[in-house]
Amino acid sequence: MRSILLITDNIRAKSAMLILLKDGFNAAFVQDMGFKKAASFLESNPEPDLIIYTSDLNSTETYSDFLNIKALAPKAKILLYAAFITTGPHLFDYLAAGANGLLSLESSTAEHRRALDTVMRGDSFIDDRLRSEMLLLSKQRYVDGTY
Repeated sequence: MRSILLITDNIRAKSAMLILLKDGFNAAFVQDMGFKKAASFLESNPEPDLIIYTSDLNSTETYSDFLNIKALAPKAKILLYAAFITTGPHLFDYLAAGANGLLSLESSTAEHRRALDTVMRGDSFIDDRLRSEMLLLSKQRYVDGTY
């Protein structure tokens, strides 16, 4: 049985994701909790197959929490949910630190399912919207000489 850990303090994102997970992975064990409990949970529980992580990813504290969770569950696949407007430049850091997938909060249900399936298979995923925004940001940094 697959084990999925949903880490979020966003009630709206949590309820939508739980519905999607139950529809797509009805045989999976889904555990959901906030960021504060996740580290202690991972210290005493078997490593999950997938960690779905959603937060304000532009905070230094959140990045530190992410690194801690990645260290506690190094074999787990991690799918991040983010809004590019608030977290764009920081998404590169999360990918470099080991995130397996990035999905925009504004993505369609079909794209959510595709991201979950792709990351669970062990492949990487970045949705079209985030990919194009990240490429534009990289191009702008290159032109500005800040890349």
